[in-house]
Amino acid sequence: MLRRDMRWPGSLLVLFVIRAFLVASTATCDPATFSSLLDLSTNATFKSAISVAANGTYGGGGFALDPGFPGNATGLPALCAVTFSVMGSGAWPLFNFGMFLPDAWNERVIGSGNTGFGGGIDWPEMAPLTHYGFATISTDTGHLSGPGDAKWANQSPSHQALWGGLAMHQSVVLAKQIITGYYGQNATYSYYSACSGGGRQGLKEVQTYPGDYDGVIAGAAPWLLSHLHPWAVHVAMPNLLADDADKVTDAHFDAFASEVVRQCDAIDRLVDQVVTDPYGCEFDYTALLCNSTYTNTSICFSTGQLDVLEATYADWMNSTDNSSLIWPSFSLTAKSEGLVGSKINGTPSSFGTSYVENFVVGDDTWDWHTLSDSTVNLADTLNRGSANADEYDLSSFKYRGGKLLTYHGLSDPLIPTGSSIYYYEQVLSAMSNGSSTASQNTTASTSTLDDFYRMFLVPGMGHCSRGTHYHPWYFAGAGQEAPVNSSGYSVPGFEDADHDIVLALMAWVENGTAPASLVATEWHGRDVAQGVSMQRPVCPYPQQAKYQSGAVEQAGSWSCTIGGNMVGYSEMVIAQKQSTETAVPVAGVAAMAAVPPGVVSVALILGLALVL
Repeated sequence: MLRRDMRWPGSLLVLFVIRAFLVASTATCDPATFSSLLDLSTNATFKSAISVAANGTYGGGGFALDPGFPGNATGLPALCAVTFSVMGSGAWPLFNFGMFLPDAWNERVIGSGNTGFGGGIDWPEMAPLTHYGFATISTDTGHLSGPGDAKWANQSPSHQALWGGLAMHQSVVLAKQIITGYYGQNATYSYYSACSGGGRQGLKEVQTYPGDYDGVIAGAAPWLLSHLHPWAVHVAMPNLLADDADKVTDAHFDAFASEVVRQCDAIDRLVDQVVTDPYGCEFDYTALLCNSTYTNTSICFSTGQLDVLEATYADWMNSTDNSSLIWPSFSLTAKSEGLVGSKINGTPSSFGTSYVENFVVGDDTWDWHTLSDSTVNLADTLNRGSANADEYDLSSFKYRGGKLLTYHGLSDPLIPTGSSIYYYEQVLSAMSNGSSTASQNTTASTSTLDDFYRMFLVPGMGHCSRGTHYHPWYFAGAGQEAPVNSSGYSVPGFEDADHDIVLALMAWVENGTAPASLVATEWHGRDVAQGVSMQRPVCPYPQQAKYQSGAVEQAGSWSCTIGGNMVGYSEMVIAQKQSTETAVPVAGVAAMAAVPPGVVSVALILGLALVL
């Protein structure tokens, strides 16, 4: 039987605040209500308002109407589901956004994001957040598409800018006005929680609009699109272009994964088939060779295959002198087949090619064989839609009291974990006045960031959610697949700031209790009804969970160890060209950041109307 760990001071206070101070709206969920609320913003128009009964369902209408998020939000509390359009100079909307306004409101608002290139209102992702009592926000960013489809961006600066960050910011500004009118008071606190593409949107908010949110959770953020997406082409090329005899098959990748566990498992002082520190493992690739005395698999590698494997997992360096980093590659524990193996059917994933075709060269016949450093240089220079979230000085967010929590699975097969490590270490360096000691080997150097920014690397977790190895990873993060027999709200049986990242953020923002760790949970058969099987702390970088003593399935048997080395990406420099984009929507970004909310909507429309 698992015991529950001691809660932090403030965990019970957060729950008390949420449950004891719920506000009921005095307004009615109908068109007349919302039409009157929008008088202050002439460019926004009301679309629909639906009153949803407790345990009700609401959604975007299926794939045809919302290909990005076709599913329904289910098990909702009693609330008002409302949608709005923000109009351009013509008769069509620039973008739409939706809100869930719960009947029992906790006086707070929370935003959620999108995934990949997808466009749509993500009603299902908003659903769990309503059970905390939040008023929730989501925007379609100006288009409807699935996460792998970027055709909407081709030769369309307005759509690129909206997706890049303008639509998210404008939705937040308008949503706060609507909340004030609907509930008769301002939201006390504003939060954001999203993963993947939504994680990028969260970082963009922190960097460009630091006043929008008091606290932000950004998981697995693809913050430098102009490098990530070309890398997704680059990483597939060694295997695609290899002779047939040297190609690495999915079975070979499986053998590699088993060897990684064999060599790297014991780093955390426990052999349990889980690698907690893939970056700290000095992996010996030669153990996979057919003539190796160390190989313990039924499938071995030829010299040519081993060269392909090492090239796949090697960081992408510039081709001139190999001196600067273009993009980190997979961690050792990431299953790379989705971008490299048989699933890509002879061409690189559209995760890479669609970006280059539609955001960079503007030509869907682009030949991926021509990928080079110059492709990345061009992508940097253009930075379509100003979508890169690549500012490292977060002082504006920090000094207004903002708090940032990021997380990334150490087995992410889509967005390399090293990219989040690089970003964290660059922020640390920038906010330590470029001090070379900021990236050295003690966690004391992270004190510059600890009071507002903490990053959690989750062993065994894949892209936002479950991964390839058995390991507890659930802490109610955005994009995390909820366990069976749960509503998706919080962590069943452990609804506190120790185990739930949303409550952890609230405790930090509202009463100054910073998360010393997050306790991740797993259930037998991923089913709440079958009971908890394991819990383990996830530690703020660069700390790591080390086994101490006692039952391994209990979080209290582990501790976050201070000391050890950072990965050291701060000692490397990503070769990045300065953006020269001068399109009108981008110029509007700086202007919008400085004007009051009531003026922002006009600034947006005037800027974008010129390019429509």
